[in-house]
Amino acid sequence: MARNAKLFGRLLNEGLTSAAKKREIAKREIEHQLGDLLGYGIHTVQHWQRGNLPTELDLIEETVRFVTVNGRVDRQWAQRVLEAADYLPEAAVNLLNELFAVKPQVFVCYQRGSRPDEPLAFEIARAISPDYDVFFDQAETLDAAWSRRMLNALKKAAHVIVLLSAESVRSEIVMTTVKRAHDYRIKQGQPNLLTVRVSYFDPFPEMFAQRLNELPWVLWREPEDTESLIQTLREALRGGSLPIQTAAEKQALLQEPEAADFPVPAPQVEMPEGAIPLESPFYLERSSDRIVQQALTRHQGATIVIKGARQVGKTSLLIRLMRAAEKQGKRVAFLDFQMFRSALDSADDFFRLFARLLAFRLGLPDETEMFWNFPLTNPFRTTEYMSSSVLPALDQPVLLAMDEVEAVFDTDFRTDFFGMLRAWHSNRAIDPIWKKLDLVLVTSTEPYFFIDNLNQSPFNVGEVVDLQPFRDEQTAALNRQHGAPLASQQIERLQRLVHGHPFLVRRALYLLATGRTQSEELFAQAMSLDGPFGDHLRRLLLMLYERPQLAVTLRQIIEEGRCDDQIAFFRLRGAGFVREEAGRIVASNELYKATFAHHFELSQA
Repeated sequence: MARNAKLFGRLLNEGLTSAAKKREIAKREIEHQLGDLLGYGIHTVQHWQRGNLPTELDLIEETVRFVTVNGRVDRQWAQRVLEAADYLPEAAVNLLNELFAVKPQVFVCYQRGSRPDEPLAFEIARAISPDYDVFFDQAETLDAAWSRRMLNALKKAAHVIVLLSAESVRSEIVMTTVKRAHDYRIKQGQPNLLTVRVSYFDPFPEMFAQRLNELPWVLWREPEDTESLIQTLREALRGGSLPIQTAAEKQALLQEPEAADFPVPAPQVEMPEGAIPLESPFYLERSSDRIVQQALTRHQGATIVIKGARQVGKTSLLIRLMRAAEKQGKRVAFLDFQMFRSALDSADDFFRLFARLLAFRLGLPDETEMFWNFPLTNPFRTTEYMSSSVLPALDQPVLLAMDEVEAVFDTDFRTDFFGMLRAWHSNRAIDPIWKKLDLVLVTSTEPYFFIDNLNQSPFNVGEVVDLQPFRDEQTAALNRQHGAPLASQQIERLQRLVHGHPFLVRRALYLLATGRTQSEELFAQAMSLDGPFGDHLRRLLLMLYERPQLAVTLRQIIEEGRCDDQIAFFRLRGAGFVREEAGRIVASNELYKATFAHHFELSQA
């Protein structure tokens, strides 16, 4: 392209104008800065903008560099400037590749509002941002745009830096982020997970342990470690490894005492997270506890179904049922179907893994090879394996406890699997050996729309319990156990806000009992992104963004009070978004109704 001084001047003027707007200073000040950098002054820069070309190539290069760094210009702008100045083509390509190189993307995962996590995450993001495209969540509103940015950034990230402290390992949004990052790592080979233990010396909870224990870690003890931590992370981002790698090194770290004076949960209350431990005084027995205990005692070979929305206490009830079975002299095999995710695409892989894990949990040798050589269907193989190998090998009854079985509902083999369990239930009337087997199935999603033939379903036989929210008196009892931070009228207000949602009730009382919030602040900030329930609400919004049909149905329920999609309704109910009340479908509580109504308004704006 021939030299074009007029075009060069016009493009330079556009670039300098964009730099002034970006930096929110006068254009004349930008011209001064460029002139001083080049050693020519403002008048020369203005002279070029009037259609006069610089006489030296290095002046053209430095001018393009300055505008690219300071302004809002793209590669096409820089290429046109260089062409107008008749810059050497090969040198122009090298310069453009240098200036507009795609930076690797880094996702910084941390718990918002938690100290020292948030300040540390900020320091890390600021330090690496010149060399990396960093996603660091600082959004002020819960809307579709936030969900979209977060999920897209996570999916495209080459690296995810995970900050884990005693508090953040209980964060729903941190758990969700790590789960998704791990899934992406398996499916697409990235991101690289860089685990930072933030003054945290305990073993990881199970969800994190399964995904991070085999990967290297790095420890941050106190603010003085920040500079060295950032340098270690820079080396890891360039292809190095974090320092704590071997099992021995990790075990030594776990034995260290806590080193820094950062907030930790008060010992007299429990942070609400996952299943409530067996010894916990904060577990409230409900009528469902009595029903399942009686079923286990009353029947020789019981089938028990525990249903309920997410976070209402299903797993907590299950582990107490398992303990009761052990006290009755039964062997217990616990299978969490979340751990079957990698096998859900193949019926052969799933049934084989199911059989192997069952034998492993019961301490039996894996003899599946012999049965899988038979030219039979997967349900037949698994049933023969149970009746011919597993059950005869045990001189005690067996409780098979299956959690999160809704993971199978979307598979092509769901009818085969659940039909097999129904057959095991029915076999007790034919073959006494099946009376040695108790079945417990736990699900958060209504199964009836996912199993074509109800005669092949294990969900409508035996004892079925549907866990309900806390009643007023149960919330009042928990309030007393937390030191009575709420007066009676405030308990009623909390009940109206969350409708007895077990996790949200415990979350609110924990924050009040530990002094992390006051009652009026709790209610005033309930819908805030950084409020008492912000972490929980962000996780739900991510779920809605990934499942647009659920968002459409939830909006219809909130705005119109009706629901046209029954399957979407059952999924929403299973996830805890909605419930039935006096024949109507409504949002599960006022918190959800107000939050998601506001979210839909923002998405529409």
